[in-house]
Order: sequence, then structure tokens, then C-alpha cells
Amino acid sequence: MRYLEKIKQLFSFAPAPQVVATLVLVFSLSCSHSPKTPVEKTVFLMDTVVTIKVFTQDSHHRTTAALIDSAVKRMEQIEALADNYQSGSELAMINRSAGQGGAALSVDMAALLERAWFIDSLSAGAFTAAIASLTELWGFGRHTEMSVPDPGDIQAALQHVGRRVFTLAPDRVYIHDPLGGFDLGGIAKGYAVDAAVEFLQRRGMADAQVDAGGDLRALSSSFTAGQRNVYVRHPLKSDGFYGRFPLDNGAVATSGDYERFFMAEGVRYHHILDPHTGYPARQCRSVTIVGATAALCDGLATAVFVLGPEKGMALIESTPAIEGLIIFEENGNLIHKISSGLEPVFEILHE
Repeated sequence: MRYLEKIKQLFSFAPAPQVVATLVLVFSLSCSHSPKTPVEKTVFLMDTVVTIKVFTQDSHHRTTAALIDSAVKRMEQIEALADNYQSGSELAMINRSAGQGGAALSVDMAALLERAWFIDSLSAGAFTAAIASLTELWGFGRHTEMSVPDPGDIQAALQHVGRRVFTLAPDRVYIHDPLGGFDLGGIAKGYAVDAAVEFLQRRGMADAQVDAGGDLRALSSSFTAGQRNVYVRHPLKSDGFYGRFPLDNGAVATSGDYERFFMAEGVRYHHILDPHTGYPARQCRSVTIVGATAALCDGLATAVFVLGPEKGMALIESTPAIEGLIIFEENGNLIHKISSGLEPVFEILHE
């Protein structure tokens, strides 16, 4: 319980912004002659396109550009420590410690695992970072040719999944199961977005946004307030949008079954695995979560996707300062559920 209270503070549950979205941030700035103009940079990080944009005075552009470069480096630090594909990363070293007495944690890794542990607790295990045995078995992101694992192998891998396989201390983690391990793909990108925004904020930037392939966080001043719109991708149309919301301050993340998948015998197998069954979760097509931090939104989007429309929306409505949109199919039709705080500002764009 002490960890739960601590992580609630780390996630900074504040009144939720009345927004939701994913993928596309669009500005419509009416003050074309304002002295504030954007400074931005786009890079490829964490397997996605990352864009950092800061609105600042014209005379401050050089300083702002240098700060953005430093924010990118901050995200690169997190990518390096949380990359399970790199044998020298901190995460890989932690996983190699399984069954061998534990591993010391850096400040960032401790924060990442604490946040993951909290979402695991909040969702009754629908999201868990201790899922490496399953993600390695399926091989999303590792194999160029994909296939469905043997059912017996999936059942065997499930024995090494979930919070029961590890103990988390403030600066150390113990993976008791020699075959257990962490995969932070469901939360590391959101944490990196938070780190970049908070870096800029500590250095006086009051109007900024960081967008990492649909995980995004924004700060607004009077200059951009009311000017941002974020468009939700249509799950069945790669070039279409399902709806849109305004976004001033806050974070948003989306999980969808269209992001990474393969087809086998006419069945789509996507990368959002249910930790209880070992197979891709089937009840949702897309889940978008809005909250105070991108890390929380990132993890909860996965958790709600796994839980499905009914249980997922119950979790959204019962979690302080969280709103959400769940898109799913029913009787062959694409429909949605919207949380009570988002419904008044949601605009449907699809036919």
C-alpha cells in the first residue's frame, strides 16, 4: 500500500483535461503576427517518429533549439536503458539477473518499474511489465517472419508472467523466477515523453508539446490555449480519422490492433498480448487514454485494451483524472464508448 500511495503522487493525479486523442496534433493559430513562433525538431526514437515543438519569443530561438536538443538526449537516455533488444542496456542486465539475487536500479529504471507496478495493481494484471517470456515467444519487433507460437509453449510462458515473479524495492528489483523478465514496451515511450516535457518545463518553457507516435503531452500558454486539436485515427482506415478533441494541457496515448500485426490463416494477430491468456486481446480495436502523464496513459491504454469495453470503461471511470475512448466491434459494426468527461467535447468525423 505504501508503494500505491507513492506512485499516485508520482503520476500527479490532477483534474483531467477535457481532451482525448492520438496520432495527429493540428494547430490553428489565429495570431499570425504574434512574436511567438514555434521551434521544433523531428527525430526517430523508440521505433517511432518523435516531434518536439516549443513556442517561444523570436529572440530566444537559438536557446530554445539547444533546449530541444537536450530534451531529445533525455529521451535517448531512456531509450538506451529500457531497450531489451540491446544486451548492454540496464533492462537486459536486470533480466539476466533473474533468479540470481536481484539488481540495483538507476533512478529512471526505478521510476519506470514503479509506474508499471502501479498500473499492474490498478488493472488487476491486465497490464504488466513482467511479460518478457510471452513477448519473446511471439517475437513482435524481433522476427521478420511471424508465426503463431505452439499452444503448449504459450501455456508454459504464462507460468513466468505477472507481478508474482518479482519483488520491487525502492532501488532494487528481485526477479525470483529464473525464466521471468520485464518488457517495458508498454510504458517506456510514455515515460520518455514525460521526461522531455518536464525537462523543458524546468527550464522555463511554458508552451510545448512532445509527440512520439501517438504518445503525446502538451503544455499550453495563453498563446496556444484553445488552438490545439488532436485527431483520433480510424482503426479501419489508415488515412482516416474517427474523431477529434481539443487539447491544451495533459497527456494522451493510444493502443490499437492496427499498429503491429501479422496474418495467419486469415486471422489477425497483433502485439497487444493478454497476460492472462497469452494471446492477443480481442475485445477492442483501439483505446485512447487521457491523463496527467504520458506514462500513465501509455500503460492504461494497454490495460483497458486487454480488459475490453465494459471492464475497461469501468476502470477509466473509477480512476481519478483519467478519461478515455474505446473503439470496438459489435455485430460487425464499429462502435465506441466514451468516458463521461470526454463525451461533451468529442466530435465524430467518420461516416
